[in-house]
Amino acid sequence: MGDDVTAAIKAAAQWCGQLEYRRWFWGEALAFDALVAAADATGDGQLRTTAESLLQGWPAEIASRAAQPIDVYAPIRALVRLHQGTGRADYLGAAVKVARHIALGPATKGAFLHQLKGYPPMVFVDFIYYVGPSLGLLSQVTGETALLDTAVSQTLGHLDCLQDPADDLVRHVYDPARGETNGVPWGRGNGWALLGLVDTLEIVPASHRGRGLLEQRFRRLLGACLERQAAGGLWHTILDDPASPLEYSISAFFYAALAKAQRLGLAAGTNEPAASAWRATFDHIRPDGGFPISMTEWPDWDPQAYYRRPVGINAWGQGCFLRAASERLAGERLAPAS
Repeated sequence: MGDDVTAAIKAAAQWCGQLEYRRWFWGEALAFDALVAAADATGDGQLRTTAESLLQGWPAEIASRAAQPIDVYAPIRALVRLHQGTGRADYLGAAVKVARHIALGPATKGAFLHQLKGYPPMVFVDFIYYVGPSLGLLSQVTGETALLDTAVSQTLGHLDCLQDPADDLVRHVYDPARGETNGVPWGRGNGWALLGLVDTLEIVPASHRGRGLLEQRFRRLLGACLERQAAGGLWHTILDDPASPLEYSISAFFYAALAKAQRLGLAAGTNEPAASAWRATFDHIRPDGGFPISMTEWPDWDPQAYYRRPVGINAWGQGCFLRAASERLAGERLAPAS
């Protein structure tokens, strides 16, 4: 496929339209966000049409859940972006309903507590990607400043629960009943966190009282992740365990975060690790657009469990590749002509 990033984006996006989405599960929102980002990066209206075809039933589904739990992993950002493009009020209404559920839901140490089937209520690292950017974007669109404050406080709350001051990496989950995390610095989880923090910092203005602390926590996490980059631009499934498998999705997440952070002036001096992360990402996209990654879903207190995950193609892999490739395309367009 060479380095034709646009062709790779279109091929990867086709997979997003064919995946068997479980609808009410985390990870899928990343693919929806990425489809909209890819449409913006390429100017390809068909990608936005694909995103809308996948999401057009969500407003009615969310509205029908008056007496049921609302899926806190719903693609809030993608719904808002489609509202901005189409003017459809139901997209915005659905996003606001989910966001308010998150903002007012159960919390510990300021972080949203999610009840995953088969587990007690816990704080999940994925939410660093979902909560801050989603609530922040809605604050911009609706003018509700309280949503921005919640975006910042929830993000910092998640970091307080999950970021270990001993090494600055984040862990997969925090269990308030045990008063501890599961102790595993899961690589893709750190990718969720790093990209989520960059997306949040893009929205939070410099004047906000929490902005400085968010930047500080981001820089600590970024430095800790970059220290653990392996040869060839990859990272290990467990970041501090070089015996654990190498995982392609981590390079995609980290590249997307690095490239965007560079554009925002948040990651000076990171050109070399970013370039190798991109090469590791692009070298593993298949000619048909599939991006196989670890199928890690469930948190575990046994690090060996993370060794045994099967590899496959899913919304998380397609989503993180599209986010990375869209950032690559944006960077190429901003680069000065030689």
